[in-house]
Amino acid sequence: MTTNIFSTIRVDDLNRTLAEDRQLRGFCQPTFNVTFDFKVTGEQQVLHIDVQRGKLSGRLSDGPEEDASFTLQAPAEAWAQHFHHNQELGHSGNQLIPAVASVEGDILKFAQYAPVWRCTLELIRELALGSNKAQDAPLQLTEDHIVGRYAILDLPKWGGPCKVYYEQSGSGTQDILFLHTAGSDGRQYHGVMNDPRMLGRDLRMTVFDLPSHGRSFPPASSVPGEHYNSEDRYIEIISALIKHLGLKKTIVCGASMAGLICIAVALRNHEVGAFATIPVQGCEFVDMDRMNWDKHPEVNQTLLVPEFTYGMMSPTAPAACKNLVWHTYSAQAYGMYAGDLDFYFGGFDYRGKLESIDTTKIPVAMLTGEYDWSCRPEMSLATAAKIKGAWIKIMEGLGHFPATENPERATKPSVFHVNLIAKPKSDIMALTEAVKPTAIVTGGASGFGAGAARRLARDSVNVAIFDLNEELGQTVVSEIISAGGKAIFVKVNVTSADAWKAGVEQVVQTFGGLNFVINNAGGTYPSKPVLETTEADFDKCINLNLRSIYHSVIACMPSLIAATEKGLPASMVNIASTGGVKGRPGLTWYSASKAGAINATQSLAHEFAGQQIRVNCICPVLGKTPMMSQFLGQASEEQYLSTIPLKRFAEPSDIGNSVAFLCSDDARFLTGVVLPVDGGRLA
Repeated sequence: MTTNIFSTIRVDDLNRTLAEDRQLRGFCQPTFNVTFDFKVTGEQQVLHIDVQRGKLSGRLSDGPEEDASFTLQAPAEAWAQHFHHNQELGHSGNQLIPAVASVEGDILKFAQYAPVWRCTLELIRELALGSNKAQDAPLQLTEDHIVGRYAILDLPKWGGPCKVYYEQSGSGTQDILFLHTAGSDGRQYHGVMNDPRMLGRDLRMTVFDLPSHGRSFPPASSVPGEHYNSEDRYIEIISALIKHLGLKKTIVCGASMAGLICIAVALRNHEVGAFATIPVQGCEFVDMDRMNWDKHPEVNQTLLVPEFTYGMMSPTAPAACKNLVWHTYSAQAYGMYAGDLDFYFGGFDYRGKLESIDTTKIPVAMLTGEYDWSCRPEMSLATAAKIKGAWIKIMEGLGHFPATENPERATKPSVFHVNLIAKPKSDIMALTEAVKPTAIVTGGASGFGAGAARRLARDSVNVAIFDLNEELGQTVVSEIISAGGKAIFVKVNVTSADAWKAGVEQVVQTFGGLNFVINNAGGTYPSKPVLETTEADFDKCINLNLRSIYHSVIACMPSLIAATEKGLPASMVNIASTGGVKGRPGLTWYSASKAGAINATQSLAHEFAGQQIRVNCICPVLGKTPMMSQFLGQASEEQYLSTIPLKRFAEPSDIGNSVAFLCSDDARFLTGVVLPVDGGRLA
């Protein structure tokens, strides 16, 4: 037979604790008069709590008290789990109510006095177990790194222009935009935005308050009490703020209501232009009934709303952090929480839509706390299973507000292990495994081009090989795919404008965009005196080595511009030659065409710098490629090798490594560079 848990409480200790507790003294005013019972279902004995003129006392009673305004009861097993050191979901504090407990009596008084019975229940647990110490202490700040400002955004769906408050911290080449939960504001993310681990990343963090929330002003056309939220409104303000602030490669991350909208961003990213989304506590549809007291005229919203949210947190969260969540929810204007909940409960329904999200274009990395009873872990898991390519992690020791209730734990790599922000940047742009940049490599079927294609694929870049030699090109494609990469072969005559246009369209359709263009295709004629050259020799060099670059610029630059407008990387690398820097007898027109490629590179670098498109040039020395014999002419390999200080010819991997570097974030401040890869020949 299970012992009635309340019969083990020492009433004298309880009354002393009730009288001394700071939190209860803060809540219980002289006007507070109420009585209530805690009861095990099916048993007579109750713990009776009497509040008179704001002072609390408790006693054990053999049966329900007639003057009790309400009784909170739960099965013995539920109370046993509540009083266990390691509480399960649904058994801590006011999580009991929606999960396993029931309320009998005056429900209105139960709502009005929510802080009192909740604090009393917590104190009873502390008496039974000792103080419920958190596993992680909140970060103790000596300096704040967050700077706030206002932006005037034109938001037609919100009623017109609005003065929106936003804050930022950190710096870097990638942005992350945090979204606060329903009925709160951006202060929820201060712990994360001041965390040294986050500040140490190549990352700028931004958070904003929704209109009428926190420090943001309401739109001029709004009236008090009418606030509502919607998917269209939320998408509009996210898109407007990203554009207004010029955020780049923006990761959109939010919890609860904002977690739902992060899923919408993944589907409607053509409106937003985000780089990735991190839905926290997100799901396709919230299936539980909503609280209906959030605008009741007889219930103090500044007490009930934070109490309702308090129970969604982990029982092990630091008290200071939980109190901050309570404070921010108590601080909002009338109707903010109610209007947001109308959207959260039933206003968002993505059932049947998740399958249309394309994670090859925008990654979805879901996180969910184990102690959230409104968006339960199984709901997030089921949602992630319907999004092909989505990533999900259940966060131990966290609840509905991970970034606020325990920022120390929320930002630990073991918890917040999302490639987008938790990995140091080591590969090209440190892009995720879900979304990879795409490169066109002309002449990629052999030689230097094949070396560039293989290396880019190794760095998680999708590769499109443009070449006329389909047999060799498909061989390189097969090698890349066998190694776990993605590649296609496109038969393209690089001297044809129509072929370029069709090829680029195929690449964009296949991979969703274009980031890098490697103009490697080229040609020459057998080395000979200039007076023995023909017009066909001249045309071959100009067409393959220079005209091809012209066509690439016309065909590819619109796609590269589109990439940078989304905050994605974009670069062009032209493969010239040491002969373009210093001409030599025998290949005059080849050298002239490569000199043109060098000059064009520098001009293009200036012209497209404003769009953040970098254009660089590599000048290789002779390598063992199919064209080697044409370059050598009458000279022997030994004779040519004697002119290279490092005493070897260029290898495809040398060019591939150089291409990968110039496309990488490590070269983000390099444009217009002419890079000799020549073993010191030009030195």
